[in-house]
Amino acid sequence: MSTIKKLIKSNNENLFNSWLLNFIPLNQKGTRLLGKLYVTDKNVYFDTKFDSSISGLLGEVVVNTSGYPLLISQKIINQWGDNGYFTIPKSEIKNITENKTFLKKTVTLKLSDESEYILDYGILPISKITEALKK
Repeated sequence: MSTIKKLIKSNNENLFNSWLLNFIPLNQKGTRLLGKLYVTDKNVYFDTKFDSSISGLLGEVVVNTSGYPLLISQKIINQWGDNGYFTIPKSEIKNITENKTFLKKTVTLKLSDESEYILDYGILPISKITEALKK
């Protein structure tokens, strides 16, 4: 059982669902965190795996000098464990907005402190995520 699932169980929360997606804090330019989003009846948890932004990935990649494909460094492999997580209490969510285009589906969360976060699910449908966040 993952750290987050243990935490959810110990807090007597009801887990609605979880999704693997990108979490983008708008106050930190260039940050794009890949990880698993867990939505419960009380909180939103994000279990960060690694920074999937270009700058984050470039710091983790080793280029083979003979011109062969890029190799991922040991550092990025080590980051796949329980790297850390953060929690957003649902009571702090002020606004939830869906943004849909043909190739990109996102949900923007605006918190009571005016900070904003984007949940980027790529081309996959986001209605279930929005529904769980609003419960």
